[in-house]
Amino acid sequence: ALDDGNAQVRDAALRCLADWPDASPALLLLEIIQRDPAHREMALRGGSRMAANVAAGRDPTKLDFLAWFSQANQAVRTKEEKLIIVSGLGSVKQIEGLQMLQPYLDDPSVQTEAALAVVEIAPALAATKHAALVKGELEKIAAATKDADVRRQAGKAAKSIQPKKKK
Repeated sequence: ALDDGNAQVRDAALRCLADWPDASPALLLLEIIQRDPAHREMALRGGSRMAANVAAGRDPTKLDFLAWFSQANQAVRTKEEKLIIVSGLGSVKQIEGLQMLQPYLDDPSVQTEAALAVVEIAPALAATKHAALVKGELEKIAAATKDADVRRQAGKAAKSIQPKKKK
């Protein structure tokens, strides 16, 4: 149906795929994101939700969500598309999620949302070997983010992280 000659049929097929209950069509949505600018946002919204659900353990579908986010991230252009990626990355409680969010912390159009996503990820990384890096990012957010509530949350999270001292 995605290749149907009728635009209404193609749009309906994409809506169905974007609303799919599990992540099985996520790779197909990624292809649409990469090749179809007119439908990129809808495919991005659905695929990001799917990848985030897999990352958070809410969907057992086999999907390399890190690779999905990495590839989708390369296609984003607009503020709305960036917000979709940033929102999804808040579910990636791994260092790679933080690394993918770092460029967005310098983007004024999505900086607050990216900072909030880092605050969401931080507790999962607090007891890992990356604790010092996470603490540093939270301290930068607490010092520089315009949103007072996000600054407060980042400061509180940074204080709760005690990186292990190297022996």
